[in-house]
Amino acid sequence: MYSIASKLSTSLKLLAGNRVLLEFIQDPSLKNRALLESLWALTATNYSYISQIRFIGIDGKEISRINEENGALIIVQESELQDKSHRDYFIYAQTLKADAFGFFGIDLEVEHGKVVTPPKPSLRIFTPIEINNERKGYLFFNLDVYEMVDKVEASLEAGYQLEFVNEEGYYLASQDKRKTLGHLIAGRESYNILIETPELWQKMKTQNAGEFVDKQFFYSFVKVTLGGNFGRSSLYLILSNENNLTTANLDHELTFIIYEAILAVLFVTFISILIARYIAKHRTTSLESQLALAALNGMSAIVITDKNNRIIKVNEEFTSLSGWREEDVIGRTPSMFQSGKHNKDFYSAMWRTIQSEGLWEGEVINQRKDGNLLTEILRIQAICNNDGKREYFIASFVDITERKELENRLRELSEKDSLTQCWNRRRFEREFSNIIANDSFTKGNESSCLAIIDIDYFKRINDKYGHDVGDKVIAEVGRILGTESRRNDFVARIGGEEFAVILPNTQLQEAEMILNRLRVAINLYDDIKVTISGGVTDICNSRESSYKRADLALYESKASGRNQISCFSSDEMAQIA
Repeated sequence: MYSIASKLSTSLKLLAGNRVLLEFIQDPSLKNRALLESLWALTATNYSYISQIRFIGIDGKEISRINEENGALIIVQESELQDKSHRDYFIYAQTLKADAFGFFGIDLEVEHGKVVTPPKPSLRIFTPIEINNERKGYLFFNLDVYEMVDKVEASLEAGYQLEFVNEEGYYLASQDKRKTLGHLIAGRESYNILIETPELWQKMKTQNAGEFVDKQFFYSFVKVTLGGNFGRSSLYLILSNENNLTTANLDHELTFIIYEAILAVLFVTFISILIARYIAKHRTTSLESQLALAALNGMSAIVITDKNNRIIKVNEEFTSLSGWREEDVIGRTPSMFQSGKHNKDFYSAMWRTIQSEGLWEGEVINQRKDGNLLTEILRIQAICNNDGKREYFIASFVDITERKELENRLRELSEKDSLTQCWNRRRFEREFSNIIANDSFTKGNESSCLAIIDIDYFKRINDKYGHDVGDKVIAEVGRILGTESRRNDFVARIGGEEFAVILPNTQLQEAEMILNRLRVAINLYDDIKVTISGGVTDICNSRESSYKRADLALYESKASGRNQISCFSSDEMAQIA
């Protein structure tokens, strides 16, 4: 509970005193509203306890508000904002002094004069907002009681039941939510300790702590008194179980629960002290530092865009990682960061996921301002209004460039042939499978080709000059194939003196010319007369058939005297078949 209070207090402190709110109050433009709501959304995303964040004017009318509903963040449209001037908590807020902090006990959420169904009990925390000693309104935070109590209930062992009861005997919290808040919800008046178990209630009213046993259950209770000026300052905690436990066991469990429950109730008090001190000291905290602290843990670089995906704000960490200044990117789209490493299908799939699920997470390669690549773990969250329409997008990312470079180097070492520095057979098999899987040959695009190359009479070289010279010949052939082939061609050593070349987006006739050029380059090797033979074919949708045709073409070159390139197309194979 202490960690919850600490984390939540940090975010509430920032929101209560940040410059964005003050700028919005002085200039409620669309841009400033978007910045404020985006900052609120960052906090609400991170903490399930926050069900609402609102700024209410001095007249009691809501000026800006976001809701959390079933895991989704809703930005309330201006036309749907409400008048809360008649609510008890607003009347109480008006009595607060500058920089003071108010707490309003458990109450039901009310929208447009009607209790929200299903009922949502909330705790409200609020503070006045003043500029130059002039009150401008109040910042409100609604905390979901059920979310808070769930933390306490999670600590209970199986069979135990913990319930919170007010001074009139009505349930404030229970594992059975249907019987809570009988003093506020019509039809639940009978759910009261006084009515259900009058003997227990009589004992609770006369003792601050004790036990009670009936035919079914064993009860242990304690009265908790809160300090401070919070109106009603007492409630009861009741721990019960079927009547099969010893008093000692239950007392021990209750002692543990009491401390947990007191923390759950009093953490708001703890927050209030921290906020009151912080507001007075940090009125001028910059938006950049606020975003960095309020952002998701570890996701420190932030880009906020509007519903048209135009950038409206970035934080300092983004500038540090990307090299782009805020004035360079405001009003532009994030597509300006694209590196060209991802195709249109990648981005289309990303936005389909965002539109359908409201969230996308994955690995992206973008480009820094200086042209260097930036590999990121990127998270994009859509923020919706109460009509379900996307209003803002919050992108947060961390730089994993160095880690990816290390991974790639290690992967490359595992996939490179140590003698020739060409790719090895394992990498060739994966690359060849990817070519087949792309089905480029079925979409009217240029075909790709596969060549199998063998060093002629290599056994004679080994026998005559020794294996050291043989290794040198293999290494030199691999070097020439790698340096003389085209940039997009894929060269691998797949056997002792056997190589494979994948030529993407290449017609068979062009592939034959390229292979003959490689053959001539190798024939010019000065130290020892070396020649190669090769077979080349167009790649079809069958891995086995493609490889077999290239191998048959190689056999034809050897049978025809070596030092030549032969072709065997898929059309020729079809005619033979």
